[in-house]
Amino acid sequence: MKSLALVVALVLSAIASAVDLPPETLAPVGHPKGGTSFTRSCPRGSVLTGIRLRKGPIINAIAIKCRVVGADGTLGAESNVETFAGGDGGVGSSASCPRGAVITGSAGGVATPDGLFGFAFECRQWNAAMHRWSGPAVAAMGIPSANNLLVVNLTSPDLTKVAGFSTYRACRHEPQPGHGISGRAGAFVDAVGLICDEP
Repeated sequence: MKSLALVVALVLSAIASAVDLPPETLAPVGHPKGGTSFTRSCPRGSVLTGIRLRKGPIINAIAIKCRVVGADGTLGAESNVETFAGGDGGVGSSASCPRGAVITGSAGGVATPDGLFGFAFECRQWNAAMHRWSGPAVAAMGIPSANNLLVVNLTSPDLTKVAGFSTYRACRHEPQPGHGISGRAGAFVDAVGLICDEP
């Protein structure tokens, strides 16, 4: 019975990986104007699992952390990817999804005419056998008014209630976890959103 379940899982995984969905770029949340467009993406074969930032009262700059997906679907070591988008100021911090989870959605953001100062990303479990995320959100990385990123376990799948933000956007297709971020930034980060794509 176990061998049959394994065969079914492998077949479904092969079907899912054979379908190449176009990347889904979720609309950035934040201040509607300001800054220039930016994109930060994980390398092909990797998934988005963490966020780095520099922040004072508002977010000065943002960057990403990614994990390589192995041939067996398991997540490898996490690494910092690409440069920061935004300005040079602020205090640095970073946070990551719990081991075995990937970023699949975001909520936010509270913004002023100068930039963004509140945001959150959600994490869901990564199903290695299926090469996709599944189930409800298990944790959130919050960007509060303090300088440090916080990771909290979610007791509710509704990220907006936990984070206190009104706008929630998530990857629609389970084969597509977070692959990067896009938005606008200048001296500060004006807006940021999630890019979903298969690893």
